[in-house]
Amino acid sequence: MCASKHRLSNLTVLVDYNKQQSYSTTFEVQDLEPLADKWRAFGFAVAEVDGHDVVALRAAFAQLPLDPRKPSAVICHTVKGKGIKFVEHNLKWHHKNKATDEEVQSLLAALESD
Repeated sequence: MCASKHRLSNLTVLVDYNKQQSYSTTFEVQDLEPLADKWRAFGFAVAEVDGHDVVALRAAFAQLPLDPRKPSAVICHTVKGKGIKFVEHNLKWHHKNKATDEEVQSLLAALESD
């Protein structure tokens, strides 16, 4: 709210919005929708983009500030573990801090197959 009050158009927030929390989806734990409207309610100009699409991200960044009188929020819709099928949307990997040697080999194999 302070950023909006002071018209900090040089401030940009990037939101990595993968819609997961450590033990469930944001919908089930603490629904954040409509997320863009919440940022707007706090006085931010908002853009939404596929956070895995580099071209789309660059296009969004080229538009900054989104409004010369407001801070900007770029909501990047992402998939946790994108590109590795057994990790995508898998909550066990959301906050994993140790991987076994076998898991590391599986990860490397999945990356090499793309």
